[in-house]
Amino acid sequence: GLHQAWFRYGSRRWDIQAGRFLLSYGDERVLAQANWNQTARAWDGVRGRLRPLDGAQLDLFVTKYGEASATSDPRARPAWAQDDYLAGAYLTLDRDLARLADVELFALWDQRTTFDDEDAAAPPVRRRLSTLGARLDGAFGPATLVTEGVGQLGRRCELRGLDARQCRDGTSQD
Repeated sequence: GLHQAWFRYGSRRWDIQAGRFLLSYGDERVLAQANWNQTARAWDGVRGRLRPLDGAQLDLFVTKYGEASATSDPRARPAWAQDDYLAGAYLTLDRDLARLADVELFALWDQRTTFDDEDAAAPPVRRRLSTLGARLDGAFGPATLVTEGVGQLGRRCELRGLDARQCRDGTSQD
């Protein structure tokens, strides 16, 4: 298959990219290409990049990373609601701008739908995860400090009926 193919349009201060591209940030602990795998990870989607100041960059993206399973019900509407999506914002400030260290702040939203391959009668399950994190990378005299923290919240609910939009707070299980 095709690993990367994308179109980018913009200027020095902003650009927009659409197609299949890599998402790689920080030390690649949270978002990475997965080069250790035989096929590195690529994402289908749209990414906007803003560079309001020298040393500052904000990426906003929405990607699809998984198609609906072959066991999903083809009558389900909307069909796209059974796919797997990742959206996020990633802010990077270099140490010249942040004064002390490279600073990275990020927020991610992940939605995935899973199906029970052993029980075809079981309803699909939608999982929604929200992730907030930060990464600092700086030199303080002879010492170097790299730290990264991530917090995650999520919910899970069974999709009842053929309308995937029925996953509402009233049917969720934390």
